[in-house]
Amino acid sequence: MSARFPVWSLCMAALAATLLLGGGCRKAEEAQPTERARTDSTVPLTASPPSDLIGIWTVIGHHRPGISAMIDDDAAVWHGQTVRLTATEAISPDNHCDQPTYSTQTQARDRFLTEEFHLPPGRLAPLASVEQLTLLEVSCAGAPWTAMGGLLIEIDPDRALAPWDGVFFELERDRDFLAAGQEPFWRLEIEKGKAIRFMQVGKPDVVTPVPISTTDRVTHARVFHAITEANDLRVVIEPTPCTDVMSGNLFETTVTVTLNKQTYHGCGGPLK
Repeated sequence: MSARFPVWSLCMAALAATLLLGGGCRKAEEAQPTERARTDSTVPLTASPPSDLIGIWTVIGHHRPGISAMIDDDAAVWHGQTVRLTATEAISPDNHCDQPTYSTQTQARDRFLTEEFHLPPGRLAPLASVEQLTLLEVSCAGAPWTAMGGLLIEIDPDRALAPWDGVFFELERDRDFLAAGQEPFWRLEIEKGKAIRFMQVGKPDVVTPVPISTTDRVTHARVFHAITEANDLRVVIEPTPCTDVMSGNLFETTVTVTLNKQTYHGCGGPLK
């Protein structure tokens, strides 16, 4: 036990640098997987030039400009879900592809929407000012990946559309999240679309799926609440500045973690 405490002390003291650089300080034996996970989100496995559309995307809304297999209530269930496109995997709700490949192309907006979706010009409002569309197509095992997110249409650098079952889901670029605190030392990682991992010195990691988050309309705090057979994990991320008590560094969010009725306080921010 004593040999592990210095590693975690350094980890907490270096939290500011960790968040700015986009990496992570984990237990020494786990450092290599963390670094690999960070770089996966930026290096696509494709023969085509790298696409800015590769990354993490979360559904924020939807559009039904034509005939659709879904009604609005069915489409709204997807709000808050995450599509994760990296070099090693493509993840959409209920669908996972190992070793995906990506290809990009540009198409004239009106021609593409008319030929592929039978939409007349002007029907899809988010693309009204985008005359040349940038498209990202995902393949799995050499075949088109048919999950939601298998085709992305860029709106701007931070927004995209994912057409699926006649619905054009609107996605916003997202990032993984890291937080930590002391007394006792703890660390939280949220890999969007994959898992929440809560770590403490000398205790087993607590890992849960990432639930759809909710946002408090008054405080604007983002809440993740995951319940498994063994654990009840609640994470509240408040958009209020937080000062790390060890380093004195300032972070953009205050984080409260409640694990099985035990509460922990700390600071955090998105991975860059």
